[in-house]
Amino acid sequence: MLHSLKARSVFGVCTLWAALLLVAGCQSGSQNGQETSGPPPLPDDELAIENPWVQPAPAGSTSALYMRIANGRQSADTLLEASAPIIDSSQVYGAEERTNMLSIPARTRVALKPGSTHVKLVNVGQALDENSTVILNLEFAQGGLQRVRVPVQTSPPDQQ
Repeated sequence: MLHSLKARSVFGVCTLWAALLLVAGCQSGSQNGQETSGPPPLPDDELAIENPWVQPAPAGSTSALYMRIANGRQSADTLLEASAPIIDSSQVYGAEERTNMLSIPARTRVALKPGSTHVKLVNVGQALDENSTVILNLEFAQGGLQRVRVPVQTSPPDQQ
């Protein structure tokens, strides 16, 4: 009887340890990025362009630039202009109206997406064909010039 009680006690302790290890393993998997569903952390003290893309367009027409701008700095910045040798000009559009520039608050992400805020690329000098790329210069008030290689596609990168 004593031997049977000792065996059950050892089995109970082993079962408890196995359950604790399993729970700890599940929790660490969700914390180390394997099962997270939120956005990635902001970049440390810098401005980053995430998932940029432009819509295809024939030469002489307009296109639109979409992206996320992640401002990991302690101060706000402003997107002043997008430029490239193949476009005449650019205009920032809010959800319903044209604005001269786009404010990027400190420690935030700003999403430019279809049907919302975006950068209109006016009078493209050559066709923007799907699956090609274009180099754009993004001018920020504080962050200066960022050259970005942007894919031409019909939908956001995360929906392809």
